Amino acid sequence: VKAVRPLGDDVLHLALEVPPEADLLYRAGQYINILLPDGSHRSFSMASRPHPQALDFHIRRIPEGRFTSGHAARLQPGDLLPVELPHGTFCYHAEDYRPLLMVATGTGLAPIKSILESLMDDDDCPPVTLYWGMRTEADLYLHDQIAAWAERLCDFRYVPVLSRAGAGWTGRRGHLQQAVLEDFEDLSEHAIYLCGSPAMIDDAKRVFLARNASIDHLYSDGFTFQSTAAA
Repeated sequence: VKAVRPLGDDVLHLALEVPPEADLLYRAGQYINILLPDGSHRSFSMASRPHPQALDFHIRRIPEGRFTSGHAARLQPGDLLPVELPHGTFCYHAEDYRPLLMVATGTGLAPIKSILESLMDDDDCPPVTLYWGMRTEADLYLHDQIAAWAERLCDFRYVPVLSRAGAGWTGRRGHLQQAVLEDFEDLSEHAIYLCGSPAMIDDAKRVFLARNASIDHLYSDGFTFQSTAAA
């Protein structure tokens, strides 16, 4: 463990350092399994561009969560964590070379962030639109940092969407996928990346395909959360 710090009221930033002999290779968008003492594991997507020794994560604290509200809260720099990686097929497909539509809810932002950081300062980066859904303005734990990505990504547009916005919020409100539909009459030319709650992903696939999205260029990664009681 290199660092543990809060990113928001219920999100932790966990930074891990991997021993050089591990010869780490992974693709932006993939995830890690953190092994727990009872033999179970918890899966978290990498939240930063691939690096041979450094791994970053956005960990949402779940009430009674065996790892997120228990073990993770007690971690200190220098602690050791057994891990397995890489896992998953959710990753950037450069061969598509289509405008990117990135749609994330909650900490589903993490693999999207990893992909977009891997494209920063790249002359071949296609146009990027990111929709990030949260409940309240306070939940947008990387709001200012994401807005600054426009300086390093090609034709970047960031659209935060809040489902429980306060009276002072002047941005978009409501369901994330509906905000996309309000902005795009046709999605046939886009590569679409969906990450977050399974319910959002299922509905987004349905409505986006109805707007001519290509099933061959639609990629998804559903996040589920497990508490001690549920486990």
